[in-house]
Amino acid sequence: MKNTDPRTIFTKTMLKTACRDLIEKKQLAKITVNELCEKAGVNRSTFYRYYPDIYALWNEIEEDCFTDLISRINLPDARDPKIFFSDLFDAIKANQILTPTALQHADSHLLIPKIMEHYKRVAFVIWQINQPELSKRQLEYRFSILLGALTATVQEWIQNGMTDSSDAIAEMMKELGFWGLFEG
Repeated sequence: MKNTDPRTIFTKTMLKTACRDLIEKKQLAKITVNELCEKAGVNRSTFYRYYPDIYALWNEIEEDCFTDLISRINLPDARDPKIFFSDLFDAIKANQILTPTALQHADSHLLIPKIMEHYKRVAFVIWQINQPELSKRQLEYRFSILLGALTATVQEWIQNGMTDSSDAIAEMMKELGFWGLFEG
């Protein structure tokens, strides 16, 4: 159960903000609890009250990010591929930890695969509705195609500073024929 004490929420928010700021400058493994606490304005003992180490803090930041990302996608809207892809890219852009530097310095590339696994479940639901004749193997192949292209596109978009609009990326995916993966 999540702690709802305002002091706890405030302290953890300060620690997470400090960690996000520091991860833009150096690798997670090189961030010390001392510098994190100094930046957050909390004592080391306060840090250890909530987290056993920096990695536990970063895991919570990633989990918060994941929860935020999946909450932004409405499954009924996902049946429209343009809305699906636009919402996905909007959600990624809205999240602070998905920056090129943060992803490089985090020493953890678990967040994007976790996001993609969630979208796999969404895609399977859509395909089972739109194309009930497809076998599980066919669905797996379709998702492999989509996943490879989508992962590369997300990484390229993040590396380019997320300057292209989510609608522009979604439209590009439409032009390249990704809608066929959704339609019957």
